[in-house]
Amino acid sequence: MPTSSNIREILIWAAIIIASLVWLAFYLLIIDRLLRRLVGALFNVHIEWRRSSGNRAEWRVIEEEREGCLLSMVVGILCYGSMLLFVVAPWMFGVWLGYRLTH
Repeated sequence: MPTSSNIREILIWAAIIIASLVWLAFYLLIIDRLLRRLVGALFNVHIEWRRSSGNRAEWRVIEEEREGCLLSMVVGILCYGSMLLFVVAPWMFGVWLGYRLTH
């Protein structure tokens, strides 16, 4: 029979998982679009999600004449940096918080 402590732990982890999924949806639907517009305005280019080599997708500069090695590298770094900042860091904080609240 589950104790109140076990139920509390399950509820905490369920809340953290739900909050993580809501945050991920918020990032993908709103924040990512705004960041692409901001970076595009900064470099005066249009940036979209495109498939690169392999199975991964990343930000890509759409204007062919504006594509360059340095510009593509900077845009890629900003893409992965924003993912680390807005997706991985909150998820790691949620795991840490869940551990602290249940132990």
